[in-house]
Amino acid sequence: MHFRLRIHSMTWDEIREQIKDLQIYLADMNGRSCWETDLRQPLALIIGSEAEGASEEARKLTAQKIAIPMPGNIESLNAGVAGSVLMFEVLRQSSLNTTDTKGH
Repeated sequence: MHFRLRIHSMTWDEIREQIKDLQIYLADMNGRSCWETDLRQPLALIIGSEAEGASEEARKLTAQKIAIPMPGNIESLNAGVAGSVLMFEVLRQSSLNTTDTKGH
């Protein structure tokens, strides 16, 4: 455990099996804006390292890239921050979907 979070290691074949029914999105600065991407379906997010991005094996899992729109000349965000922003957007869109289906 790390900071009370269980860490589970899997092979790439095990990962492929776990995510086979999900939409897979790779965080990439050249991707489609996350604000313009429908993130309400079951999905998995791939966040690469700040220095090198996602591994080649991770990139092979998807052709769908999403980006966090950045003003000015900011190159990228820390991987933890980028993952947090994208997960918040997934949650935000999911809550909009729930509200819409209830007629509010």
